[in-house]
Amino acid sequence: MQGRVTDLDRAYAAGFFDGEGSVTISYPVAFRNSQKGWQVGCSVSQLDPAPLRWLQERWGGSVNGPRRNGQYDWRIHSAQVDRFLADIGPFLIVKGEAAAILVEFRQKVFHHVGSRGLPEDEIARRRRLHQELQAANRRGRRWETAESAEATSEEG
Repeated sequence: MQGRVTDLDRAYAAGFFDGEGSVTISYPVAFRNSQKGWQVGCSVSQLDPAPLRWLQERWGGSVNGPRRNGQYDWRIHSAQVDRFLADIGPFLIVKGEAAAILVEFRQKVFHHVGSRGLPEDEIARRRRLHQELQAANRRGRRWETAESAEATSEEG
């Protein structure tokens, strides 16, 4: 059951997600041209399951693990992603662009197309957003590295 979420919860979750989280658009190759194959999600992986269970209590999803490396995973999909990103979006710094792309994917792309599969322009739109998300994720990592290097040089 998902609990009440305060502004403090939103801000904490955004900071935690900025540092440890992942935003994805994916599709199994076999389903690349169908509605059901495209998936959006957010996840966080780490060794301590307590903050992941805290996220689960507020935004749903599942906590799995530990894996062989000792890490646990919190994952959400679909409508849970919509609510989570709406709640934490204003507080995101590193993953703000990636979150905005995922929101656009969910709002403008997901619609039922029947059993014939997706039209070519819809497939192209989904691939474009997928590529934009990959680029935003790379920029986010570079930004973190640049900020870390700058902070280190100022300390020294």
